[in-house]
Amino acid sequence: GAEPPGGPDIVRDAETLEIPTPVGPHTTSQPQQRRRRPLTVLEMQPYLMGYSCALSFFAPLAMVYQLSALHPEVRVSPKKMFLVSVAIVPHQTILKMIQMNAATTVTKSMNHMAAFAMVGILQGA
Repeated sequence: GAEPPGGPDIVRDAETLEIPTPVGPHTTSQPQQRRRRPLTVLEMQPYLMGYSCALSFFAPLAMVYQLSALHPEVRVSPKKMFLVSVAIVPHQTILKMIQMNAATTVTKSMNHMAAFAMVGILQGA
């Protein structure tokens, strides 16, 4: 067979040639990193637990603060706000984890908007 122009060394060099990534408004000059594999349902649980727990603690505090700001006649001490938040954290965290696990399944099988709608329906129920 015919040898490529420049000889076999050119072909071997072309196979290992690193092409620089273009730089522009939508690109970076850093090489692209390998994509991580998606986490399994079991691997996601610690992240969902942390998110759910933080949200379950913060949401009641924010709600009581907003209500007391809108209605100054209602006075709730910071200690009472804290105790109310702590009291609902366990079951609220579990409910939020169930929601997020269901939303993840819907996102993977359908799309993000369907998952968002499903979470809204679950929160309203």
